[in-house]
Amino acid sequence: MRKKWPTYEYPAVKLKRRILGEYLEVKKDYDNLKASYDAENANTLYDLHSIRSDTVKANDGEHTDISDKLAKLEQVKERQKVLLDLCMSRTEWPRERVENYIQNNIPSFIELSKYSHFKIWQDCPKEQLQKALRLKYLDGKDDIETARLINMSRSDLESLLNKYTED
Repeated sequence: MRKKWPTYEYPAVKLKRRILGEYLEVKKDYDNLKASYDAENANTLYDLHSIRSDTVKANDGEHTDISDKLAKLEQVKERQKVLLDLCMSRTEWPRERVENYIQNNIPSFIELSKYSHFKIWQDCPKEQLQKALRLKYLDGKDDIETARLINMSRSDLESLLNKYTED
């Protein structure tokens, strides 16, 4: 009788949360930067409201022309707009990468589910999973709102995400 070799169990192949969360990290940085610029602009606008209508402002005994103040403000706003546009363009690539990851990997894993280490993908609800991942990792929705939008209980959503994603 021949000796039977032990079968090797491959670890389950799942979607990586690190890759899925890349866009949200970049988006969070952009939102923080935008919030700080908005706060700075609000302070600058507050300063402009304090300028008297006769175009002269007393600032510790010095008189400043309003046109100089407005010109500096416009320069600052223009630089901020360019920087914000640049930061926003930096968010496009991670968003595209996460979208492609969701769009391409799930069908690939389902097609490969005939192999032993892809077995978890055999009964995968592809459209539901893709919609849940897009809502969570591209639109930044929380689990409660995501579950409501895809007509699923929160516990079912959590088990779906835990089954097909890993750290």
